[in-house]
Amino acid sequence: GDISASNVVEICAVIVIFMVGAVVHSILVGEVINVVTRVEDKDKFVAEQSELVQRFANHTEVGPTLTLSLLEWASLDAKNWMTHQYDVGAMKKLITGRYMHRTLMGQLPVKLFSGDLLRNQFTRCLTLFDDAGFLPPRLPLLMALSMYRSWFEDGEVAYQHQDHAYNLFLITSGTFSYIGQPRKKGGKDAPPRAFTTSDTKEEPLYPYMLFGKGSYLGDLEVLLNNPRPASCRCEVAGAALVLPRNELNVLIGEFPQYVPIWFSEGQRRERHRQRCLKRLRHKYKLQDFCAVAIQTQLRAWCSHGY
Repeated sequence: GDISASNVVEICAVIVIFMVGAVVHSILVGEVINVVTRVEDKDKFVAEQSELVQRFANHTEVGPTLTLSLLEWASLDAKNWMTHQYDVGAMKKLITGRYMHRTLMGQLPVKLFSGDLLRNQFTRCLTLFDDAGFLPPRLPLLMALSMYRSWFEDGEVAYQHQDHAYNLFLITSGTFSYIGQPRKKGGKDAPPRAFTTSDTKEEPLYPYMLFGKGSYLGDLEVLLNNPRPASCRCEVAGAALVLPRNELNVLIGEFPQYVPIWFSEGQRRERHRQRCLKRLRHKYKLQDFCAVAIQTQLRAWCSHGY
């Protein structure tokens, strides 16, 4: 009802109540405006990406069925794209300049991507081969600037044999594998399958080398700017941190002392891949392949007296 103050105490109480109410009301209205603005910005971004995909589909005449698939993909994934958009150049200036004090900069690397970046072998190998065992904080910070997390489903192909090497993949979960065609005298890398039809009978592909959490893929061909030497498939759904090749080249220019380590590790891993490919003689699916690999390793340990 109406408030009618009759003395000084009641007048003061009414003034306080009105002031508190005005402050709470302004806070609530401000939060509502912020939420509506964020939703509108996100919806606008999704609409722009969907329109871009629609125009591409019309230009390339891919047909209504594939157009709908493209639009569905854009509408579902565009919200995730927006979260990775920010002014990378401005943030880089903050990192490389004298704006951030050393204590804060030293605390950041272990927290990047929930610690997955520093736990990965791609960064760990730099400290293992370095005499001081020290990694400059700016290296993982600059690496994280242009990285993004990508998710893969069971059976999804990360890249194919002879693809251009545009990205480096640092695995954070799941299981990935190199896949090929078994042969009696050693396996053969899978040929590219970018364009196939439903009535084409293709030879199944089988894993011959596995990668799990903390490993990485596609390093040597990115460093050398070569085509992919093998096809890679996700065997168990997971995720990977993706580093574009051009961003890695920028890092190489700023930290050239680490290039020999990455290159040496890449050559060692490629030699191991070729040995694994030569052992691809049987059509083992993932579980069978893992069982045979474990049995082989156990026999090797027993033969050496372990």
